[in-house]
This record gives sequence, C-alpha cells and structure tokens, in this order.
Amino acid sequence: MLEIHFMELPKLLIKWRNREVDPREDQLVRWLLLLEASEDEEITQVLEEIAMQQDQVLKKAMDEWERVSQDPEVLLAYEARRKALLGKVCFKKS
Repeated sequence: MLEIHFMELPKLLIKWRNREVDPREDQLVRWLLLLEASEDEEITQVLEEIAMQQDQVLKKAMDEWERVSQDPEVLLAYEARRKALLGKVCFKKS
C-alpha cells in the first residue's frame, strides 16, 4: 500500500499570507514554510521566533542550515549536485 501527499507550496503561501494557516499551531506548516524561508525574510523571522520559543527540532534544523550555508565546500557540492540534476532533467526532456 502506498499513500502519496502533494504539497502545493504556492497555495500554502497564499493561505499563510491570508492567516488561514498558523505555523505556531501546525508543525507540518512550519516545515513546509521552511522550504520557502530562504526566499522570504518574513517567513524566516516567524520561523526563528517559533524555533526559539517552542520547537527545538526546528531550531536545530535552522542552526544547521545556517552553518552549512556558510561552508564554501558544502555550497560547491550543492551547486554541483544541482547542476547535475538540472542536466539530467534537461537531457531527459530532449
């Protein structure tokens, strides 16, 4: 048996902006918003507040993310992996 869930981040962002979902009350919303945090300072600020006040696992993840994003070797490896994946996607479409 397999269960698949599709998470539509653009719709989640709209709901978050309209105050229809609250990351303080919903752990899944927190983690999904974290995927968008690097692109949105407001989301980052909200998640940092939550991490400091109530969610130590989120805090640990955000701290690690910050640490890794400052490491030049990790950034180079990330970019190489990203380029390789994009190359495969483009190659498959051709």
